[in-house]
Amino acid sequence: DGLIIQWGLAAVGATTPFPIAFPTACYQVAVSYSSASGNGITFANQSITATRTGVTMYNVGGVSSSYIAIGK
Repeated sequence: DGLIIQWGLAAVGATTPFPIAFPTACYQVAVSYSSASGNGITFANQSITATRTGVTMYNVGGVSSSYIAIGK
């Protein structure tokens, strides 16, 4: 049915482009903390804005986040 799932690493406070633009819409973005060290950083998403072409997010801790984006 044309469902597209993409994933990657998004920087904080900057728009990170998706590998490919969604032709119709980005329906959902799920994010999680992404770090090899886990140095006790407090992590909580404050805002996520997704478009057909990319995602912009801000979080407590100011760390990059892994994302999964679903759309068509």
